[in-house]
Amino acid sequence: MTHSRRLPTRVTSLEEFRTTLKLLLGIHYDSSDALDRSWTFRYSDEERRDLMVEVTHLRSRGSNAPSLRSTSASSDRHPEFEFEPMLRELLIRAQEGGIAFDRSWRFQFADTDPWDLMVEITYLEKRTARA
Repeated sequence: MTHSRRLPTRVTSLEEFRTTLKLLLGIHYDSSDALDRSWTFRYSDEERRDLMVEVTHLRSRGSNAPSLRSTSASSDRHPEFEFEPMLRELLIRAQEGGIAFDRSWRFQFADTDPWDLMVEITYLEKRTARA
C-alpha cells in the first residue's frame, strides 16, 4: 500500500495481491466484527466477475493471542480503514490487472503460532434477469 488510505493503482501479480491483502487483513486482525465472515461482491458490468470472499480464523483468538496493533489504531476509530470498501476496491483492481480467483490463501501474523487466517475467494454466477 502506498498510503494508509490508498491501495496500489493496479494489481497485476498474485504476489502483489497476496501482500496487499495481508496488509489489509493485518489492519483489521484484532477487530472481532471485521473478520470471520463472508462477503458477496456483485458487479453490474460484464468485465468483472461476481465474487464471494470468506475469511476464517484458523486458531482460537483467546487471551494469549497476540495483538498486531494498539487499541488507539482500532479500525473503529479510523473509518478510512473500513475493511469491506477497501476489500472491494482491491478485488476490482486485481480483476482489472488480470488476477484470477477461485483460490485460497493462508496468512500467519505471529511467528510462534500456526496459520492464523484463511481467505477463500470464489467466483459466483452472474445473476440473470428474470422474464
